[in-house]
Amino acid sequence: MRYFLGLVMAGAVLWGKPAPIIQQFNVTTIKVKRADATANMGKNFGYIRADESQESIIALRFGGYVEKLRATETYQHISKGEVIAEVYSPEVLQAKDEYLSSLKYNAIRPNPGMVQSTKERLIYLNVPMSEITAIEKTGTVGSTTTVRSPVSGYIFEKKIDKGSAFSAMQPLFRIVKLDPIWLEMRFPPEQLEALQKVDSYEIRVTGFERPLYAKRGKIYPNTNPSESTLTMRLNLSNTSGKLFPGMYAAITPIVQSKAALIVPRTAVIRKKGKWFCFKKGEYEGEYEPVEVNVVPVGNDRYEIRSGLVEGDEVVANALFMIDSDAQINGNF
Repeated sequence: MRYFLGLVMAGAVLWGKPAPIIQQFNVTTIKVKRADATANMGKNFGYIRADESQESIIALRFGGYVEKLRATETYQHISKGEVIAEVYSPEVLQAKDEYLSSLKYNAIRPNPGMVQSTKERLIYLNVPMSEITAIEKTGTVGSTTTVRSPVSGYIFEKKIDKGSAFSAMQPLFRIVKLDPIWLEMRFPPEQLEALQKVDSYEIRVTGFERPLYAKRGKIYPNTNPSESTLTMRLNLSNTSGKLFPGMYAAITPIVQSKAALIVPRTAVIRKKGKWFCFKKGEYEGEYEPVEVNVVPVGNDRYEIRSGLVEGDEVVANALFMIDSDAQINGNF
């Protein structure tokens, strides 16, 4: 459907000559072109934190007292198998004495069941196998029991000191391994749908020159009420040990670019639940409303899915005036 704007005729009456629509309305047109249809989601922010699955609590199955403390500082690094304390426990000492007595009795009157029973008690109390073997070899009992770290990591919590008393199953240390490590990315709820389609992220950690990269992670099922943000958990390798909880990071979604027919948002108007562009006609000042199927790209552009082809020329501004004239001429 085509039409000439009524203002052309009015101009002819008032000034006695044609008045081109471009001069009267200062109408500008653009050609529909293929361009990058990737929406720029901008940067988000986040903080590094320890991976909860890499945390270990050290608690003993018996009560006692700390004779020597090797792990003396919070955030001290501990290796797997490293001695962290030597403790005295009346319960363990009694169990060791009973095991030694059963060994001596078994040497006179064989009773393997009794030996096994007293040995299993030591195993249940989590007495190191090296100390059990030492009893068998030396025939003596040490008064203290060695506590070794079952994992490598950093001491984030220390609940005992030299001379401290402790009870059975009381948490004594919290040791955290920092490889891998988490990055919690904060983002506004309106980005949720778009970010669920993003596979990779570029990460800039404050103090690091080179960027890091991570795959899409788990999105937490809750919103931070103080910031009105959602949180995504990204997993980072930390073999160098240079990343620590609390570090700040800027995160940029890596979006694969795609080419599509693009027009500015000012070139599209919505009428009765449908979208229209005004396509330039064959003659000066002639514009035809064309229904289009569009998808927003960012805040300032639309992707044309149907209705126009590459090279079509459409009005890029003053659409309310063009629309009014179209209605007067019955083109809608």
